[in-house]
Amino acid sequence: MEVNNEGAGTSGTSINSHLDSYDSLHLKLKSLVLQIDKYLNLRTEDSALLIIKHLQALSMTIDVNIFDPKSPLGNKLYIGLYNLFTNIEPQSQMSWYCVDTISNACNNSSARQTLIHTYNFIPSLSRLLCDQLTCVKKKKLLKLIQDLSCGIKISWQIPHLPDLIATLTKWVESQDEEIICLSLGVLVNLCYKNLPAVYTLSKTVDVKKFLRFCLPFKGPIIEVHVCKLLMILDYMNLNIDKFELVLEKVITATFLSILEAFKNNDAILLRQSADFFLDVVNRNGNDRILEVYKKYEEDLTNLLQLADNSVSTSGDSGCSNNSNTPECISIVLEFIHSLMVQDLISASNLPLMITRLATGWVNSDWVSFQALIILTKIVDNLPEVEARTFRVGSSGRSREVEETDKKISQILISALPSFLLTWQTSVASSNVESCRRLGALLQLFRGMLQVPELRPSVCEMLTENLIAEVFIPLQTDNYVPILKSSSDGICTTDTVNTCLYAVSLVNDLAQHNSSWLGFLCTLMENKRVHMSIAQAMLKKKIATAMHTLQSLSSTKANKAPVPVETYCPVIPFAQMERLDDTLKQIKEDQNGVSSTSASQVMELYEYKIGRLAYEEKSALNNLEAATEQRRQLQNRLALITAEQNKMQQLLLRQEHNSEQASKLKEEFRNLYVKEQDEAKDALGKIKVYERILKTKDTALEHTQTRANELSKQIEELSDTLLKQRETLVTKEGIIKKLVDSGNKSEKNLRWVEENLKKTNLDNKNLNSQIVNIEEKLGLRDIQLAELKEQYQAAKNIIDTITKVAMRQDP
Repeated sequence: MEVNNEGAGTSGTSINSHLDSYDSLHLKLKSLVLQIDKYLNLRTEDSALLIIKHLQALSMTIDVNIFDPKSPLGNKLYIGLYNLFTNIEPQSQMSWYCVDTISNACNNSSARQTLIHTYNFIPSLSRLLCDQLTCVKKKKLLKLIQDLSCGIKISWQIPHLPDLIATLTKWVESQDEEIICLSLGVLVNLCYKNLPAVYTLSKTVDVKKFLRFCLPFKGPIIEVHVCKLLMILDYMNLNIDKFELVLEKVITATFLSILEAFKNNDAILLRQSADFFLDVVNRNGNDRILEVYKKYEEDLTNLLQLADNSVSTSGDSGCSNNSNTPECISIVLEFIHSLMVQDLISASNLPLMITRLATGWVNSDWVSFQALIILTKIVDNLPEVEARTFRVGSSGRSREVEETDKKISQILISALPSFLLTWQTSVASSNVESCRRLGALLQLFRGMLQVPELRPSVCEMLTENLIAEVFIPLQTDNYVPILKSSSDGICTTDTVNTCLYAVSLVNDLAQHNSSWLGFLCTLMENKRVHMSIAQAMLKKKIATAMHTLQSLSSTKANKAPVPVETYCPVIPFAQMERLDDTLKQIKEDQNGVSSTSASQVMELYEYKIGRLAYEEKSALNNLEAATEQRRQLQNRLALITAEQNKMQQLLLRQEHNSEQASKLKEEFRNLYVKEQDEAKDALGKIKVYERILKTKDTALEHTQTRANELSKQIEELSDTLLKQRETLVTKEGIIKKLVDSGNKSEKNLRWVEENLKKTNLDNKNLNSQIVNIEEKLGLRDIQLAELKEQYQAAKNIIDTITKVAMRQDP
């Protein structure tokens, strides 16, 4: 079964609207912090109205990520709310808006843990508890106090504790079942592993009567609270038969409470019930639990089926409509893992169901780590199951275990793509949760390599490039190994552990495939890997040193206790003398107080009572002042821690920048030396080029002189050419005229020839006129001869001119 936790996707419009709403809430949060500071200094009505407006918006927001304590304004918000809560009237309207805002902040798991362990709002909330409240407000307050007291640690007598416990015990006797259940839940949270609260409860009410009053209550959750009180107050030292009946009732009620809390998606009650059951197991042993609680396997199967159904009905997102479902699944898987560690998972079908459930939540950010841990535990048990099957032989039980083993292996093989997706998302992210998830996945692969049926699939999926992605943080320049458990550090303990898990996985792969030996050798030659290994060894040495130091400190504390200064009220000198005489008489009289009057003894007793009452009152005042100072110091410590993380990041960045600057300086220095050498070489070349340039300049001067002379000659030739061209133009005009005259003569000659032809033709017809014509013809011949001479002379002239022109043309 696979669950796609990526979701169906959202459009760009919805993403933009979500970002806009987040920015709007961030601005309101920033404005609220400023207005709270302003209101605490000036107490203006405008600031009060703005504070109420912002508190209303934050109390109704659906996006609870705004309350994340790791956000830039997280610590300032909670400190501002704490200061506001402690400086306003308990029953004012603003107080209840603060209650609504803190209740909404508890929906964020990280914020709830911070509110429980860092910012103690319970004293301020306990001031609101009174009998005049309506049932709705009582339930709202009790629900919030129950959320904020889950897992609280009380190390001393807190001043508000007696009034709070007295109010809770009074409300347990009310008629409203929900108020009774919530009041018992708060009492259980306050008294669970907190001796000061137990002492306060024993001084406030008669514990035996109170438990006798609570025992008849019915209902799975109320019965669990009553059973928890029985365990906490150690009232279970009964005879064996009755003890087993009470133990069976405790376990039955606890399991019913777990199922009910999971159905209601109540993560806090689920966590309390699971922890309480594990406490019962630790107190009474595994074998006794299985003997007393006959329906253990049946109820555990029901719980797994219920969780499996929540996966199938959750859709693509991996969770139902209620946002607590992933947290509830995580608690269930953590609870089952604790049962497996206690060897309380004995049924053959349970590991198969657990495997199906865990593989369905591998890709969920919230549940993935617990799912991978529990799968690792199941894989580690597979060789033991195989060995047990081999020892048992061919019985029906062995065949059933073998079939279950095969089914688990098939589920794990089919889940390899999901594991690969988890690998890729964990490597791509840089937060601590992703690092822890990747470390758990590496341990799971190491366990799968030990199972012969799973080994080929794992070896086929894993590649050198895939595992090399784990070591990418080691290749960055800002890798600084520091022992730190928060996500503000560049390299945390989880990062070091993940690196070592990856090296161990490569070592396991190299044992089964020699092709991984080269990659393993490369890793072991990396200095950053050596730093990680040294970091892990240093962590172990630090833990040993701290343990030794703690032992030395406790030994010295036992040998030399710190003196406590007490104060006595001032009394008159005469009364002090009488008291001294009375003490002296009592000390000297062997028969006790036989010679001492009763009035003197009573006076001494009253004085002692008065002194003790004064000391108690003074101690309570000092305790209240110390508690308030502790809260203020704790708030300041939270701010200073946040600032320290920022400063540490700035310091690391500064060191990184300094290292980068040193590297750049060294590179610049080398570049400068290189450029200087190149400049010297270039200077030598420049001198050679200068000598060549001087030679070229001299040659250029000679060439320039020659060019000037040639220019003058060219100018002279140009003038001559111009004159010759003008002469040529004139001659061309004369030649053109002569050509025209020749053309006209040729035309005349042709006309004459034509006439001659006509004449010759006419001669045949004019024989009679031959004489006359011959005379005329003679004259004509003479004329023709003259014309020919003229023509020949003209032609000779033209030829002579042409030759002269051709001779003068260049």
